[in-house]
Amino acid sequence: MTKSVVRSKPLASPWQGLDPFLFAVHHVDHYPAGDGRLGIKPEDRAKEGQGWQMYHGQHVPGFPAHPHRGFETVSIVLKGYVDHADSLGVAARYGQGDVQWLTTGGGVEHGEMFPLVHTDGPNTMEMFQLWLNLPPKASRPGPDLKCSGPRTSRSSNRKGPRSPLLPVLSAM
Repeated sequence: MTKSVVRSKPLASPWQGLDPFLFAVHHVDHYPAGDGRLGIKPEDRAKEGQGWQMYHGQHVPGFPAHPHRGFETVSIVLKGYVDHADSLGVAARYGQGDVQWLTTGGGVEHGEMFPLVHTDGPNTMEMFQLWLNLPPKASRPGPDLKCSGPRTSRSSNRKGPRSPLLPVLSAM
């Protein structure tokens, strides 16, 4: 009789896997109403951990500028919005069913912030994100960003002129 299970580990977050797969995460945050500057009201800061997290953001929740190299990230935003900005001058807001595909190539610094656009009610944010490690040869091309959603598709076209701003991809 052959052994079909080679090895097992308990499930944890982030999900541990073998190369080329690196990471998969599902974020669900039930943010309160925003303060009009896309962030958390001071009186709501004490409620962090009760259905939402700031992650590494100080005023606006999310992940401020950080570097990546040699992998692909695919972000699928089901509810809420993500503001993307990177070291190559591209900025975009996407969400409500949009998908972002970021090729980090030889390196890019980017941030992903979760703007609280609604000041009169909750700002639920739900997204899936996958990171795929690239083999060394595949990680050499330049970075690229593609966004697509229910109504539109855009690419940063890094090989040609760089767009200073990708338009908002979802209606607010």
